[in-house]
Amino acid sequence: MSPEIFRRSAPLLVLCILLLVACGDPAGDALEPTGEPGPAATPEPANEAEPIPSAFLAEGLHDIVVPPPGQFRLEVAGEVFEGRLDEPCGWGMRQSEGANQDRFTASSWQWTTDDGRRMTFDLGRLVMYDEFFWNRSHGHEVDQVTLRIRADEGGSLQQIEETAWSRMHLLRPAAGDEVSHRMGGGEMPAIRVAEDGLRATAAGELQASDWGEPDAYGDPLTGDFSLAVHCSAG
Repeated sequence: MSPEIFRRSAPLLVLCILLLVACGDPAGDALEPTGEPGPAATPEPANEAEPIPSAFLAEGLHDIVVPPPGQFRLEVAGEVFEGRLDEPCGWGMRQSEGANQDRFTASSWQWTTDDGRRMTFDLGRLVMYDEFFWNRSHGHEVDQVTLRIRADEGGSLQQIEETAWSRMHLLRPAAGDEVSHRMGGGEMPAIRVAEDGLRATAAGELQASDWGEPDAYGDPLTGDFSLAVHCSAG
């Protein structure tokens, strides 16, 4: 082919090449899938709010008479008892001082009534912040009052099964849980502790125990009760 003919035919050759490329197999240029599509991403669930621990202190005490320092006043089954508190008494363990709990305790050990009955009571309120102990021994929050009686002249009040005894025992297994009424009844906090850590009141229902031989030691006091304690500052 002469140079002149090639020069005149070159544009036509270029056009034919472009047409051949454009008319090729379109499937050959398509991207092949690389595999099955993956599952849609699952959104992370929102974190549930952490249960709020129970407040140890009360906004106010029950509307009952609070005795002078070092004294208690108990009213149950139509009877009123007043007497001296024993030590230790008060807000003895505090989270603010490094403990894993807040605890208030009060008791009066063995006083004698006019009709010769010997009696003792103990009161305790606990809020435990260490989750290791929840549901194991005492749960997160506990209110408990126990009243023991012996109507005979001999014997001791040390062994609870050798007394006629009654109790209110309320327990919240973990923060935010419903209250379990183990014995007796009441609305938690059934024991209200004042901010000074020296005064507390309790109100609820005492239930008699059928453990041991309570009839051999007298009649346990049961039903609605109120109790106020005022620990000494010293």
